[in-house]
Amino acid sequence: MFLTPIKTNNNLVIHYLINNKMKICPICNTIFYTNRSNKIYCKKRCSDIYYIRIRSYSHICKYCNKEFKNKAPKTYYCSSECRGLDAKTLIKCSCTVCNEEFLKPVSSIKNGSDKYCSKKCYSKSMVTKTTKFCNFCGKSFIVIPSSLEKGGGNCCSMKCFFKSMETFIIKECEVCKKQFKVTSHKLKKGWGRFCSRKCSSKNKSMENTKTVYCEVCNKEMTYPLSRINENKNYYCSNECQAINTTGEKSVRWKGGTTQKRVADEHKNKWKKIRKEIYKRDNYKCQHCGVKMGKGKHPHAVHHIVSFNQGSMRYDPINLLLLCERCHMGFVHTKKNVNKLYLASVINLEEGE
Repeated sequence: MFLTPIKTNNNLVIHYLINNKMKICPICNTIFYTNRSNKIYCKKRCSDIYYIRIRSYSHICKYCNKEFKNKAPKTYYCSSECRGLDAKTLIKCSCTVCNEEFLKPVSSIKNGSDKYCSKKCYSKSMVTKTTKFCNFCGKSFIVIPSSLEKGGGNCCSMKCFFKSMETFIIKECEVCKKQFKVTSHKLKKGWGRFCSRKCSSKNKSMENTKTVYCEVCNKEMTYPLSRINENKNYYCSNECQAINTTGEKSVRWKGGTTQKRVADEHKNKWKKIRKEIYKRDNYKCQHCGVKMGKGKHPHAVHHIVSFNQGSMRYDPINLLLLCERCHMGFVHTKKNVNKLYLASVINLEEGE
């Protein structure tokens, strides 16, 4: 902003003049004050005049054919008057659609807009379409002539276009062994092993499994690797398992005494003695002292001498009341080092 010399005794003006430098504009020769060292011109107008003088391009006017200078690299007219006069000069043209004559200015003809008389004719020229057949799937579709001029219109859709660009290779599925087509770029990625997702999921399950044979009927079975154990026997059904794990083939086989024991428990003689032992021991465990109550498992009558000894089977001296924890969790286990409540086994009676 242009500042005149000091006319008042205002302290603010004096302070402004002291802190800023005085300069002279090279265009209009006016004095101005600035604190910027890069500023040369007093106004933007002066800077524009400088750039027009130095940085200007020479052009020829389209209407009057005179040379003129302008800082813009592309200009067609030297003034607005030439532009208006050029727009008024009209030339006759014929429409390519309706073949009617119409007038157009010279500037629009040079730009290539002298083919159509109106927007309707232009839209009609764009609507004229031709039918073609797809090079990939063989379907008929409509094409605009402009796309044919550019070399397009070969495929009905983008899917057909990309498929036509791909090269297919016939392969065999690793699971069902059916033949199917695979693209070359999928094979590079390591795909194309299976024809569907079902076959791929089957392959994953087959990789984590192992074939096992039933020990009774030798039937093939597939088991996961997590359930396979070398020291374990495998069976295809409960019937096959019962054949190999019951009777004499059982691990707990004791010569068939279990059937005698079950039959003996249903006798009236054993039921009477069992009640007597309960009353004698006052329904308490003779090892830990726990009393039998409602909702609890009943206490067991333990044979100090083995049940297989027929002579001591019903003798009250040989019988003892024990809770389930002491009977099966202590007496008949390795914890019973001193063999409490156990006596030496006598030879079995013949016929039992």
